[in-house]
Amino acid sequence: MASGHLPGPPGPYWLRWAAANIFLWAWRNDDLTNAKIERRRLSTDTLLSKISEVKGQPTWVDSNLPDLRTLARELRTHALGEVIAATNHEDAIEVTAQYLGFIDPAILSLTVETPMGDVTILRSSIYHIVEKRMDARERYVRLALDTLTGPLEVWKVAFTDGTDRLAFIGAYESKRQMLVSVVFFEGQMLWNFMHTDAKSLNKHRHGELLYKRYTLL
Repeated sequence: MASGHLPGPPGPYWLRWAAANIFLWAWRNDDLTNAKIERRRLSTDTLLSKISEVKGQPTWVDSNLPDLRTLARELRTHALGEVIAATNHEDAIEVTAQYLGFIDPAILSLTVETPMGDVTILRSSIYHIVEKRMDARERYVRLALDTLTGPLEVWKVAFTDGTDRLAFIGAYESKRQMLVSVVFFEGQMLWNFMHTDAKSLNKHRHGELLYKRYTLL
């Protein structure tokens, strides 16, 4: 099962700014091939400091919201089939890109409509999303895209580096649930996604609740 910790942009502002601008420079340069883009991007593991979600934020319990472990079936989305796991990192990038909508290698960014407005997906970001091969996150790319466009909830979560991110919560009629992380950079940009179980996903339902697709009686 995937780890319950999502990596994020580096703590110091200047380092985070530098990393993001390298991503943007790469995908805006039409002369670069995908391979060159990947070689020029800074390694996530090298850049990232150990940052985490700030403790003590208001939680779903404080708002008397339903527990994902016992969530009513009518509030869940029908389970979506897994994509076959790739055999290596390069193939995982291509599989994920195809399911996200990058149907042509020349496409370097896409925009997805969500309840929180448009979210940009950079092809270069897929590199770190599927980098941990033990997790094989490409298997759940369909859940990730579905959670972006039709989340159960969206929370604005504070992190220890002083930034906020959006946590898109996806609840499904299956063991695997979905967490999608969106950062604020030149609008809103997909940063990561991970599959998890309901108990672990509950831990990410804190901060400021910005959206829920259900009404409590």
